[in-house]
Amino acid sequence: MEQKGIDIEIWEPEFIVVPVPKNSTNATTFVQIHIEITNNIPRLFPFIDKFLTPELFTVDRKEIRPQKTSDRPIATNYYKGIAIPQNRAIVRSFMAKLFWQNNCLQLQTSLFSTTTTIIGPEKIYLFQPLRLGTYQLRFIYLTPGDNFLLENSPGEIIRVEESERSLFASPAINLRFIEPVPHHNNRVEVDSMCFETLVPEPSLRVPLTASSAKIPVQIGMKITNNTSTPFRFILFDTLIPQLIG
Repeated sequence: MEQKGIDIEIWEPEFIVVPVPKNSTNATTFVQIHIEITNNIPRLFPFIDKFLTPELFTVDRKEIRPQKTSDRPIATNYYKGIAIPQNRAIVRSFMAKLFWQNNCLQLQTSLFSTTTTIIGPEKIYLFQPLRLGTYQLRFIYLTPGDNFLLENSPGEIIRVEESERSLFASPAINLRFIEPVPHHNNRVEVDSMCFETLVPEPSLRVPLTASSAKIPVQIGMKITNNTSTPFRFILFDTLIPQLIG
């Protein structure tokens, strides 16, 4: 979806299924979502991370407004960000965490520049209360407007002149929250398609001292088609393991 020469794209599929963890202490499900911002205009586009925010809607387009850990406006004309050149793109990643708290299902999102570096740890969005079902998620970017200074890199300050605030939005993707198959915490079923995580050896014996020997670990996914329609999966692009402590 392109507006005024700025393209905001969500890299993930248009439909994402997330298994809801058990309503117990420390039960959490993580989902990582990548966003690409491309500048197609013949000038630098000032991008400020704090102004990229998620929006969550129900299927009937009712917005679920998030709670923000930092929503007090601060009057300033100085920001840290990046000036995106023409025909160049940057990628930002949102880490979404689905968990229970006080018998309430919640979705918390944080922004990362890479998979390990969090941007603005004080800027966290919390969506609640949620329930099983399908939601729509998109991201919006609202430029600050007026005149401001942008620290493009350490020691490089750019003066930006904006006549008005502009709003840019990504297309929405569908998020479906489902429960695992009863009595099988490692199995979920989506529209009669069953997905099961396989770990033949859940316990591994690891030596206490450093060793050059490698310890092989078998992991996999079993997909069972319980429908009358054949489906094709590209496992090299879609099978992504996550290790959660």
